[in-house]
This record gives sequence, structure tokens and C-alpha cells, in this order.
Amino acid sequence: MRLTKSTNRQYTVPFESMIDRAFWSREVAYDGDEVKLHIETSYVADGAAATVTIKERTQSGEETVVTEIASSDLSGGELILDHTVELPEAQAGDDAALPDLREYIFIVEFADYHLTNETDPPVLTIDAGRITFSE
Repeated sequence: MRLTKSTNRQYTVPFESMIDRAFWSREVAYDGDEVKLHIETSYVADGAAATVTIKERTQSGEETVVTEIASSDLSGGELILDHTVELPEAQAGDDAALPDLREYIFIVEFADYHLTNETDPPVLTIDAGRITFSE
């Protein structure tokens, strides 16, 4: 903003709180891998309560909740959360069909600020299939 002259008046300039970005630390993960969820905000107070919902999205567009994470660790406009990919026993391991790819998204919400955003795109692709070699 550039001011060309003074009016000797006071103005209130509102700053809008927003979620700038929500993204995964990587694009592909396997069962048991640890990934990070990154959330970047503007004008959201440090320590603001966030709820992150991780969902699996099928090819038909249906979504299933995998887990929810609550956090008040926002600092300097950034929140980084750890998540370990854990597929149900029936979906992971040697018997999984190849390729068995799943898409995970996460949705972050700061309820006090009425802010919601999701990672779409990009998604985290989970490869549940395994290749094993036997002698």
C-alpha cells in the first residue's frame, strides 16, 4: 500500500484470517510410513484450536474418515502434524492386490475462525500392495 498524502484520519483496515495452504510432506506412502501434514495460515492466532480430519477417497468419490487429530500447536502461522499410515490388517501386506492404490486427503478446520480447507489437490497416494519374493 502506498499513501500519497495524509488526511489526518484513522482508518481500520481489516485483515482476513485464512488457511493459505494445506499439504502432505510427500506424494506416496506405504503402510507403516510416517508422513507430515503441513498447514499454513495468515492472521490466525498462535495456539488456535485446529481439527484435522484425514479421509480416504475412493475412485467413485466416496470418502471414509480414517482419523481425526486435534491440535493447538499453531505457531507463526504454521502447523505441522505427524501421521503414521496404518492400513487395516485385511488391506495391507502380502495378500493385497497389486496395484492397490488409495488416495488420502485431509481437511483442516479452525472453528473459532470459521475456516475450513482441504488438500485437493494434491492427495497422498497410499500403496497398499506389496511385492514379495520367495525362494
